[in-house]
Amino acid sequence: MYRKIRKYASDVHIYEFDPKIERIDADFGVRSKLEPLSKIGQPKPDEEIACKINATFFGGNAENYGTLVDEGKYYTAPSPNYLDVVFTKDYKLIITHLKNLQEVAYWQGNGFWVVGGSFSLVLDGKINITNTAAFPHYKERHPRTAIGQKADGNVVLVVVQGRTSGNSGVNANELADIMLELGCINAVNLDGGGSSEMIVGDEIVNQPTDGKERPIGVALIVYKKKEVKGMKVYISPSTQENNIGVGNYGTEEKRMNEIADIVCPLLEYNGFEVRRNRPEMTLSQIIADSDAWKPDIHVAIHSNAMGGTNSGQARGCEVYGYLIDGKVTNSQRLSEAIYKEVSAITPTADRGVKNGVPHKFAEIVTVKATSCIVEVAFHDNMEDAIWIMNNIPQISEAIVKGICNYFGVQFKKPADVVDWKAKYEGLLNDIKALIKIWEG
Repeated sequence: MYRKIRKYASDVHIYEFDPKIERIDADFGVRSKLEPLSKIGQPKPDEEIACKINATFFGGNAENYGTLVDEGKYYTAPSPNYLDVVFTKDYKLIITHLKNLQEVAYWQGNGFWVVGGSFSLVLDGKINITNTAAFPHYKERHPRTAIGQKADGNVVLVVVQGRTSGNSGVNANELADIMLELGCINAVNLDGGGSSEMIVGDEIVNQPTDGKERPIGVALIVYKKKEVKGMKVYISPSTQENNIGVGNYGTEEKRMNEIADIVCPLLEYNGFEVRRNRPEMTLSQIIADSDAWKPDIHVAIHSNAMGGTNSGQARGCEVYGYLIDGKVTNSQRLSEAIYKEVSAITPTADRGVKNGVPHKFAEIVTVKATSCIVEVAFHDNMEDAIWIMNNIPQISEAIVKGICNYFGVQFKKPADVVDWKAKYEGLLNDIKALIKIWEG
C-alpha cells in the first residue's frame, strides 16, 4: 500500500507490502545498458507492476556496484565498499557483507536476489549506521532511497524527496529515524540523489531532481497478481489469400480463419476478452487495430511453406517470438506455452520456438503487445496439409490451452463444445439419406 507523509521538511513516499503476497524482484532491464526506471520491469503473465524504486549505485561503464545475483544467476562480485542486501527464499531481508564467492554461491541457491547497498540504517531494531567510509555524503541532506523490513515480515520501500522546492532531503540519521518510525527492524540505504525515484502503478510519485527520470542500473520491482477477468487477447489469423496449399487445402487465410472461429469463443469461455482481425485488413491495419485495443497478448496464426526448390520438404510446428539473449521475455514464455500444446498433437517432429526479431516480422517487432506467431504446420507438404484440415478443432484447443497456461489459468472446455468434424460428417450423412429418398 502506498502512502505519503511529511518528515524533516520533506515528502516521504512509502510503499509497504507483504512479500508472500506481492513479489519483489531485482531487475537490470537490458544488461549493460542504463535505462529509466519506467522502462525496467517485466511482470509475469498473471502479474502487474505495483511499485518500483531505483536500487544500486552505478557509474562509468558499471551498471551496478556491489554484488548482483538474480534468479539464481551471478553477475558481479562483492565489493568491500558496499553492503550486500539479500532477500532470502524464506522472505527475509538480510543486510550483510559477503566475504567471498562461496557465500555468494550460497545465496544463489537460497536467495531470490542480492544487490549492493551503501550504509545500514537500522539493524536488529535499533538505529545503527555502518559502512559510511565510502559515502561521506551520509551526513548531508539529499534525496534518498531505502528498503527495510518490519518484524511482521512486511517490506517497506521509501523514497524521500530532496533538492526541490519545499523539500530539503534527509541525512543518514534522519532516514534511519524514518525507517525505525515505520517499524523496520532492518533497513539499508540504496542509491539516492538524482536517481531516487518511486513509481506506483504507472505514476512517478516523487519529483526526480533532474526534472526527468535519470537512467539507472538496477531497480527493485514489486509485482502483484492481477485478475484474469478482463485480460485481453488479440487473435490474428492469416489474411494471406494468395498462399495456396497442396491438394484440397485451399488458402492459408481460409484454414487459419477456421481455427480462429473456434479459438475466439473458446477463449471467451475461459474468461478472456477477445478481438480478432478481419480478412480484408492489411498487415499495417491489423497492427494499428491491435495497438489501439491494447491487448495483453497478440497471437498470429499461420500455416507455413518452404517455397522454391524446398517446397513440400519441411514439416511440423514452429512458433516465433521476441527473444533476447540472456533474458527470458514474456514473448518467449507465450511462444513456449503455445508451442508445447500444439507440438504435442502434431504427427511429426517439430521445429521449436524461434526468434522472429532477425526476420523483422511485423507482428513480433512492431506490434506493441506481447506477441507470437504460431506456424501450425506446412501447407505445402501433403501430410501436414491433410493433418491441418482434419484437426482444426484440436489445433484450436491446443492454442487456447497454451494461452491459458501462459496466464496461469486452468483451461475449461465447455460440455457442449461442438465437434465440428462429427457435425460435418453427420450433416453429410443426412444429405446422402435425403438424396436416396429423392432418387427412390
